[in-house]
Amino acid sequence: MLRVLHVADLGFGLGGISQVVPRMIQEQNKLHGVETQLLVPSASKYRTNLGFICHSTTNLETIEKTIVNTFKPDLAVFHGLYIKEYIKLSQLFDRLSIPYAIVPHGGFSRVVQGKGRLKKTVANHLFFRKFISKASAILFLTEGERQNSFFHHDKAFIVPNGIDLPDQLCSIASKGSLNDEGFTMTFIGKIDFYYKGIDKLLEAVSLVRSDLRDRRVTIEVCGNAVADSEKRLLSLIKKLDINDLVVFKGPVYNKEKSHQYLNTDIFVLTSRSEGMPTVILEALSYAVPCLVTTGTNMSDLLTRSGAGWGCDFSVESIADYLLVAVEDYKKNKHVLKRNARALAEQFTWEHSARESVKVYQAIVKRRQR
Repeated sequence: MLRVLHVADLGFGLGGISQVVPRMIQEQNKLHGVETQLLVPSASKYRTNLGFICHSTTNLETIEKTIVNTFKPDLAVFHGLYIKEYIKLSQLFDRLSIPYAIVPHGGFSRVVQGKGRLKKTVANHLFFRKFISKASAILFLTEGERQNSFFHHDKAFIVPNGIDLPDQLCSIASKGSLNDEGFTMTFIGKIDFYYKGIDKLLEAVSLVRSDLRDRRVTIEVCGNAVADSEKRLLSLIKKLDINDLVVFKGPVYNKEKSHQYLNTDIFVLTSRSEGMPTVILEALSYAVPCLVTTGTNMSDLLTRSGAGWGCDFSVESIADYLLVAVEDYKKNKHVLKRNARALAEQFTWEHSARESVKVYQAIVKRRQR
């Protein structure tokens, strides 16, 4: 029996980690000979109706006596990086000879390290470099994330996120022809100007606004605002005179999000830095081809698979590819959609769970030598 204790701070909302970690645990627990539990290092209660055992506590004595000594994990897996509780927990696991791995979820990228550089330099020197160096392995989501990592480790693996595939018939029931209904692009993500490149996207739209109007293109922006980002977004749309091209729809969840994908021709994500964005996998699962920047770590994969387009993180490159994508879609809509769905089928949660468990077993076996 392989026992794995995932450690993740999931109390901060509906971000990527809070979605993918519980789903990964659910799927891993379906595998024969595997048992996984979740530790949320928080004093507040975390939801427990997920079908697996979840602990919420920051008390080290409680963690050692009622979780570690009872569950007896073979491996701990930390999700994320800059969480202070992880330092003492890693020290506890080290004292008890429990190996641990780290899934940075994009947190090791040079872009992330460059934001708030002074604070992170101090924190790295005092705490997190040792936390990383003593890990038995680092689990990156994509090869691009590994290559762009600010930190390096002797033992690194690639374990991708997964996706729940919608019904096949549902996934191909997208919009009608361009001539009948116009053309819809969709952005779904946190309204974060720095990481998601919102300003670059809007400036790119402005740069080719006449061409987009001629092609009857509308870009629908969906997501949660950060601080005053909604006000900034609406202000910039007005300033750039693209009110008729860009529509802010706010956050979308569940059926509303599904409806959004079903009524989208091309999904757009202009991130400066990511781990492996689940929204791209979601879009692909609905047979929606994607236009993404290199910072998403998925541009090469989309291009190779014929399921989308990759561009540089610049206004000019994004603007060029907005038009390239539209024209390409007009000519190759059904091929692009078929390739998008086929690519999504390579990233099911079942596949991801099996691959992750193989990696966990290799880490534990290596530590036991």
